[in-house]
Amino acid sequence: MGHYLIRNWRAVLFAIGLHVALALLIFFSVHYSTQQPINAGNKPQIVHASVQNVPVEKTSKNKKSHQAQKAQAAKKAARKQQAKAASKHAQAQKRRAQKQRQAHRQAAQAAARKQAKAKKRAAQQAARKKAESKKKAAQEAARRKAEAKKKAVKKAAREKAKAKKQAAEKAARAKARARKEAAAKAKREAEKKAREKAAREKAKKERQAQKRRAETALNKQIQQAEQKKQRENQLKKQLTAEEKARESRQKSNAMQQYVSAIKNKVESHWVKPPGVDNVSCTVRVHQLPSGQITSKKLVTSCGSKAANQSVLRAVKRSSPLPTPSSQDLFQRTIQFNFTQNQ
Repeated sequence: MGHYLIRNWRAVLFAIGLHVALALLIFFSVHYSTQQPINAGNKPQIVHASVQNVPVEKTSKNKKSHQAQKAQAAKKAARKQQAKAASKHAQAQKRRAQKQRQAHRQAAQAAARKQAKAKKRAAQQAARKKAESKKKAAQEAARRKAEAKKKAVKKAAREKAKAKKQAAEKAARAKARARKEAAAKAKREAEKKAREKAAREKAKKERQAQKRRAETALNKQIQQAEQKKQRENQLKKQLTAEEKARESRQKSNAMQQYVSAIKNKVESHWVKPPGVDNVSCTVRVHQLPSGQITSKKLVTSCGSKAANQSVLRAVKRSSPLPTPSSQDLFQRTIQFNFTQNQ
């Protein structure tokens, strides 16, 4: 930033001078018009200000004195007016500040444009000088090039003849050496190809052998896994069947115990009728989960009417019937054989 200001000090001084002139112009060109004091029923007073275009170049000592007196009077009027209408004065100050900022921006833009033009002119002059120097240098280079070319042609002719002779000799030697090297190279390449072919065949055979071994091992693993899975499935089925059989036996035993408990209770409540011996019949009862008997029936006769009635009375007196050890064993209809041998 400092180097930029030093290189463009004229533009900087011009911009500063222009800003100062505009500030003085705005400050000394503001006029206030005195209005009547603001009463309760009157409208607020308005401060009128105008900006006059005063050429900066025509300033003089008398004019500066006049402007100073004018500025003092304006300041007194402003203070008086500020006491009467502070809000309006603040608005006037805000407008002045906006105008001043706008003037500053315009001055900065003008300075920037002027600086850009000056920079453009300097660049154009530098470009012209550079082009002229380049043209002179090209002409001088062309002259020197022509002289050098003339000398080079003569030298090239001599060197060409010499080089042609040396090239012929060199080519003959190179040709002989190339034939010898080509033969040796062909032999080496043939040997190399033979070794590479043998190595490829060996590697191919080894890969095939490895592949066969891997396939054999994989098939063996698959077969063993299948056999293991079959054994596990068979064992699982066997265990499941045994578990179901055990559960079935347990349930059957529990059911037998449950029916035997009902049978024993009914038989314990039986009263033998006179003249009845060896009673045997099948009884069917319907019950609630609590064991309460809802109905009873003889599936087969007990041998006589008296025996039948005695068994039905025993069933009735046995209500509620015994409950099973597990609710899974409960059945609403129970059928059992009633037997009494006396």
